[in-house]
This record gives sequence, structure tokens and C-alpha cells, in this order.
Amino acid sequence: MALSNLDRDLLKNCLEGSDTAWCTFCDRYLGLVVHVVSHSAEALGVPLDATSRDDLVAEALGALVERDFAVLRRFRGDSSLATFLAVVTRRAVHKRLLQRS
Repeated sequence: MALSNLDRDLLKNCLEGSDTAWCTFCDRYLGLVVHVVSHSAEALGVPLDATSRDDLVAEALGALVERDFAVLRRFRGDSSLATFLAVVTRRAVHKRLLQRS
């Protein structure tokens, strides 16, 4: 699935520094990030309490805004934004969970 117009605009607004874009982005994709974090931990057999899960979610979201949204700037739009975010989140969480064990 290609990038939707809604996500294209949302991404553009985030990268341009719109005051409300990051909140809108989080509203739209927080559930996905939480799901990917939980699923990744479960797949690795790592039990997560709510605090640990929330910490990993915060790290994943923080990685997206680091260096002026560098990760989001690399998104080329060849897939849906949700797919891209799921892959980026899974990789970051997988790496972090492996570091813990």
C-alpha cells in the first residue's frame, strides 16, 4: 500500500515543525507502536510490565524525533507510513530487548 494523502500531509507537517503535527502523529500511531512493542517482546519471550512497555514506547517515539526527525526524513513513501513505523519500531525494540538480556 502506498503512502496515503493524509499521512503524506501529516509527515510533511511534522517535518516542517507544525505546532500540532507531532500530537496528531502520536494520536494516530501510538496504538501501533504499543502493539509492535508488546508483540516484539512476546516474540522474544521477554515479559513486560506496563512500566517497561511504556518506557520502550517512549524510546521508540523518541527515536523518531531525534536529530530533527532524521528517521522520518529517510522515509521514501514506497510503503504506507504505518508499515514503515512498524518496521522501525520493531528493529529498535528488538535491539533494546536483546541488550537487556
